[in-house]
Amino acid sequence: MSSNSTKKRRVAADGTDGVESAHDVHNELIAMKSTMNELLNHTRAQAENMTSMMKVMSSMQEEMKSLRGDMINQLDFMGEEIDTRFDEAYDATKGLHDKLNYHEALLEDQKWKYSAPRPSFEYWDNLEDDPEDNLVPPVEIQEDVAESFLVDIQKCTEHMRYGTNNGDIYIVGGPRPNHEAFLPHWKELTDALYRYHYYLQCSIDYEQPSSFQLSYMDLSDEVIDLLSSSLKNAYFNEFTLQRNRFGQKGIDLVLNYIKGNESLTHLTLGDNPIMCMKNVRRLCGIIKYHPSIESIELPMCANEEINGYEMLQLIMTAGKNKLKNLDLSGNRITIKYTIYHV
Repeated sequence: MSSNSTKKRRVAADGTDGVESAHDVHNELIAMKSTMNELLNHTRAQAENMTSMMKVMSSMQEEMKSLRGDMINQLDFMGEEIDTRFDEAYDATKGLHDKLNYHEALLEDQKWKYSAPRPSFEYWDNLEDDPEDNLVPPVEIQEDVAESFLVDIQKCTEHMRYGTNNGDIYIVGGPRPNHEAFLPHWKELTDALYRYHYYLQCSIDYEQPSSFQLSYMDLSDEVIDLLSSSLKNAYFNEFTLQRNRFGQKGIDLVLNYIKGNESLTHLTLGDNPIMCMKNVRRLCGIIKYHPSIESIELPMCANEEINGYEMLQLIMTAGKNKLKNLDLSGNRITIKYTIYHV
């Protein structure tokens, strides 16, 4: 390089090839610029290709997301469809199973006979008037009431056993006090009631509500225990206990039945003391989350320990947007007004 540069300087010095030498340099610069332009264009083309590829990849990612979303939606739909069909198949199978159990129970009950013994002569001879208890009628009326009770309880029991009932269990009036001589008859009734849930599930016309009512009688602890066990699966639409004497154990029976029966729409607890505000609050807690209750009738249920106005407030709050009928008459409820003076 040193020799060539010297030679070029010499040539330029005597003025022979200087122009040609500058021309060569100029051509070399042009060639270099062209090469750089080509490299730049190539780089730009590569960048555009990369951008285009990125757009294609982004579009493919969006398509993959959309496809994934569609697949998830389809899988969710298929899962819901499977769950629905499974539930329908389960309900159909359960319905057939319930009908089979009902017909089996009905066939067995065709051989059944009412066997509760009537009260002994000693029971009738020992009936006495009780002038200190105005709820205990005279002896001759007690006998008539007891006889009517025996007829009614046997009739209801046989209707449930033989499948000839229309869905209503209705017994009004019973012996006071509820002597143990009548316990076998309660046992017959509650045994039939325990099996009656098959009938309620399979044979009742759902446009015609089923109902259970016991009124104007004493319910001993033994009877309440029998009823509590037999009513667990007997889902009546209407449940009525009116003017009975059963204490706190009876209140527990009512509250437990309401909570466990999601088919219940009407509750009547007339002239049966609710005992205390704790029971009222428990009732309101059940009403608040009950799926079908729409009518509450509690006339004359507040004793000295119940604040009628507070009971009204609690029940209305628990049953808002749910209760269509509420009867709290005879509970010493005083409406309070606040007057503002401007």
